[in-house]
Amino acid sequence: MKELIVLAVHGMGQRKPNFADGLEEELTDYLGANVMNKVSLQRVKYYSALQAPQDQLISDIWDKYHSQFSTISNFGRRFFMNSFSDATSLEIAGRRQTSEYMNIIKTIQAAMFKGMDECGFNLNVPVVIICHSLGAQVISNYFWDALNRTDARVWDKSHNDFLTNISDEQIAYLKGNRVKLMFTTGCNIPLFLGGLHQRQCFDKPNRQFSWLNYFDADDWLGWPLNDLGPSYQFVVDKCVQVGGIISGYTPWSHTQYWTDNKVYQPFGDHIRGYLGM
Repeated sequence: MKELIVLAVHGMGQRKPNFADGLEEELTDYLGANVMNKVSLQRVKYYSALQAPQDQLISDIWDKYHSQFSTISNFGRRFFMNSFSDATSLEIAGRRQTSEYMNIIKTIQAAMFKGMDECGFNLNVPVVIICHSLGAQVISNYFWDALNRTDARVWDKSHNDFLTNISDEQIAYLKGNRVKLMFTTGCNIPLFLGGLHQRQCFDKPNRQFSWLNYFDADDWLGWPLNDLGPSYQFVVDKCVQVGGIISGYTPWSHTQYWTDNKVYQPFGDHIRGYLGM
């Protein structure tokens, strides 16, 4: 049986199913297979909920304007659609509680439930979440709906068939009552909240919950969180230098966190600590 659940949540844009393989390899090298064999590493692949409508829209527009768009123009439009449309669509879908948003939250619920299964449904097993970029906003919305929103249909059994046969104790677990750590990298939550005078974080899911936020000074999409307001004062911001000679001093550093030892080693130390090793 596994003894710890780790949820890995990707950022914006098109993602391959193996998006967390680099992190897993680095953690295995650092911690050893004997430690990682105790970990149920679950990849939260929410991108599929948004990908299909984006691809269809791009296809429809390309069919209509293909004689006017160059190959480079089409590539650029696809890049911006798959990247920035994720962020804007997520927020609109969340407010309207659309089917796409429901599927995103269900993806997180399903990943955690699979981890619960691998841990023998021991509801005392701790959970750690590592999120990159937009993934932090996705998990923030997840906790907001679970803990702060009274009309969240995705947590209502009458609207979410995934919860039909799940006990109240298991639902409490899915809502985060054993989540010990949220570890964010290249987090862009301030881009969603910057224009608001009042910025409110979700309620902490339990007393032991902590949030570590790693960002690189050269990463324009990675931001500190502590200054967002009083409700974010518990977040611990850490400015680090990630990446190589070129990527480490450019916005490309946004893609380098999970395979940089200044990130995966402290994250691994927390894994080892929660396992009591």
